[in-house]
Amino acid sequence: MRHKDATYETKLLETQEDEERNVGRVRALVSVFGNVDFQGDRVIPGAFARTLKDWRKRGDPIPFIWSHQWGDLNAHVGWCPPDMAEETEKGLEVTAYLPLDDPPSAKVYGLLRTRRVRQFSFAFDVEEEKRTDDANELRRLTLYECGPCLLGANSSTETLEVAAREVEDSSKQETVVGELRQVEVKKALPSHGTATSDESWDGPANEAAIGEDAKASELRKYFAWVDPDGDEDTKAAYKFIHHFANGGAASTVACSTGIAVLNGGRGGTTIPDSDRSGVYVHLAKHLRDGDKEPPELASIDSETAATIALIEMLAL
Repeated sequence: MRHKDATYETKLLETQEDEERNVGRVRALVSVFGNVDFQGDRVIPGAFARTLKDWRKRGDPIPFIWSHQWGDLNAHVGWCPPDMAEETEKGLEVTAYLPLDDPPSAKVYGLLRTRRVRQFSFAFDVEEEKRTDDANELRRLTLYECGPCLLGANSSTETLEVAAREVEDSSKQETVVGELRQVEVKKALPSHGTATSDESWDGPANEAAIGEDAKASELRKYFAWVDPDGDEDTKAAYKFIHHFANGGAASTVACSTGIAVLNGGRGGTTIPDSDRSGVYVHLAKHLRDGDKEPPELASIDSETAATIALIEMLAL
């Protein structure tokens, strides 16, 4: 079994919703004919002809899976009707449907629509291949599944269409996309794995122990949020300290307290609501690393819940 990863450029052509089925639609070129990818392979026209014929004969949908995570049910985010997968002059083109009432599927769909994920891959077996001077030619393949991934091997594939929820006119369509792309600005700092400690915690004391000359690269080790409009080389730009200044271990007490603040405790927080999920994922990961189950994040909408579900699924 082999996986073929393929880079593409997202191109949004329209936004619309199938109200009866409540699905999002993605049309993409997931394999390109003729060029040599980063793995030294060249897919030859006709390579998918036999396997697509078999899929259509069976009538089963082709699985659309996040990053080949077959064993994770949350990663099975959609399906490709076999009669909507075909070889074109450029390569293998598929249309996939993602159910928008399923949080992981809705999140993956949103990632594709807003260009936060821009690559595809497919899993296959090689039935016929030939080695040439400049590449390994893949002449007949058995296709098992395809879907979005984070890294790829072929820079010439592309998303042909992403269909989404209907908006009233094209100007509003651009506004929706623009607003979604703002999510790419990471004010909540990425989660990471470190040692944890259950010792007593004094937030102000640990913050004071961090040198005043500490720069952003150092400060990011201690906090879970940074103000994008602040000076990242000053402690004043950061919130949610949760690492001990003396050794860097994450305090499970501070992480639990931080989540309580996100939920309105101790007067709540002034960070934007859109950043709460990122801070939560950061703090919750430390708690899980310390074998503690984090409290749930209160008062979140379905898209925020989908964001958290996907990030935790990917263990980011």
